[in-house]
Amino acid sequence: MENQSLTDNWPYYGFHRCEQSTKGGQDVSYGRSDSDEESRWCLRLYHSATEDDLENGIADLVGETLNYREVAIAFCPFCGKNLEEDSRKMGVPLNIGW
Repeated sequence: MENQSLTDNWPYYGFHRCEQSTKGGQDVSYGRSDSDEESRWCLRLYHSATEDDLENGIADLVGETLNYREVAIAFCPFCGKNLEEDSRKMGVPLNIGW
């Protein structure tokens, strides 16, 4: 489990790399929320289109995002790590914004 330092990957400042999160289509990242202008830790879940989705008329392109959700979090839902501590190490402002 390790964090990246601040990056230019706006709106995301950093990612929590969790060994217990083994599935694709999800990440735990710190940055500007997609629902407002506040920065916070979020669990982001997304589903990208597959060939089957194309064949079934659900999508136009393989890889396009079909479903996306984000939830503000303070702890990693996979390992339980306190993400506020990681924010301090990265030097970013804390704003959970409940």
